[in-house]
Amino acid sequence: MQVSLESTGIHGVASKSLPSVDRVEPLALLTSSELEALYLRATVADSDFLAIAGHPRGRVLAVPGIDRALVGDFVRRFQRSALYPWEGKSFTALDAREGRGINRFRYPVRRGWFPFRTGLDRSRVDDRPCIAIDYDVPDNPWLVRGIYDELRALGNGLYLGRGGIRRAGTKLPSLVLWFLVDTRTHDRAL
Repeated sequence: MQVSLESTGIHGVASKSLPSVDRVEPLALLTSSELEALYLRATVADSDFLAIAGHPRGRVLAVPGIDRALVGDFVRRFQRSALYPWEGKSFTALDAREGRGINRFRYPVRRGWFPFRTGLDRSRVDDRPCIAIDYDVPDNPWLVRGIYDELRALGNGLYLGRGGIRRAGTKLPSLVLWFLVDTRTHDRAL
């Protein structure tokens, strides 16, 4: 399925200004490279760190390499269905710049898995401000401890996340997936 940015209602991805984004569905139609372009233009203010506190809903948007064709369409449908197990992330601010959190899953029972530290930091992608999400905490299994995510604000309560895995000897975590944190919709606490 070929999707143009204009057909999604998202304009301005190739320009320097951020497009107006207030709905989730158009973002889920973008390819990994289009989401990368959007991420590189997005920003984070100090106030964004406190704005994500709570239990915002999450959504996986794209997985590089399978974001098009039949596989991509199937993955997109599954990720927006009630059967998809990841519900989002819960964030607790410890102060104005640091916090902690956990991922919320709903199958087989609703629970939190994979805690993380979070804070305002410089992006490993382009050295600009981001909200860093670091899974290198003692409660996680060794494999999960290599996960490192970053968030940037798209506006209207939406935050674009770049999910990655750290590799030995490299500064930039390898891109695994793109996700969204929607602070306009919160789930109940765990």
